[in-house]
Amino acid sequence: RPFFLEGIGLFKFTLSRDPNTVQFNLPPMPGLSDLERQTAFWIMMFPNTAWFLLPNHLFLLFYRPDGPHLTIESADMLVHPNALELPGAQKEIDRVLDFWAMVNNQDIGAVEGVHKGLQSRAYPGGRMCYRFEEPVWRFQNMVIDLMTGKARTPPGDVKEEYAPLEEYADMNAE
Repeated sequence: RPFFLEGIGLFKFTLSRDPNTVQFNLPPMPGLSDLERQTAFWIMMFPNTAWFLLPNHLFLLFYRPDGPHLTIESADMLVHPNALELPGAQKEIDRVLDFWAMVNNQDIGAVEGVHKGLQSRAYPGGRMCYRFEEPVWRFQNMVIDLMTGKARTPPGDVKEEYAPLEEYADMNAE
């Protein structure tokens, strides 16, 4: 479950040691502890920035709304200057960027599919999956609050809630 602090969403994961998973063959940043060399952080900063902090690089995404149905996205990747001195460094950096581009394109496809589905008359509005949509719901409420002059971070869900079954019956009757 993400940890939120004043508008910052944070996911922290221990990196896999499985050789069948993606490997980034760049040296880790200097000064990291053994634990930090094995940990990745995914940080969402309100309102429009994502930081993917891994031991050997930082990948950044910036989102800029450009109308009600379009968001412009840009990305950057930072590595320690020492990594640039290694043989084949640019090839490895390009490989890492290609990986993030592939992951990001998959995410964009999913987001576009959800956006299209939300336009359906069959969708009654509201959250579809409380467990996984809490960060999105909180983000949307931060935007709404700021637009109405309230600067606050909405609290998280205390427990999962489900729409009453009769709402689904009403939706299917249309």
